[in-house]
Amino acid sequence: MDELHVLIRQQASYSDLVDWIREKEDCQYLTACAKLNAELKRYRLKYLAS
Repeated sequence: MDELHVLIRQQASYSDLVDWIREKEDCQYLTACAKLNAELKRYRLKYLAS
């Protein structure tokens, strides 16, 4: 998901990130949202918990 972290740092919109995951992983909207939410949580813990 390093590519996703690049998009997050570029301040892509939530809907753009969901679309990216849906295309990359060929999954449904709700699944993509759940995956994005989990990844955003990991991202915050890794990069913003300084």
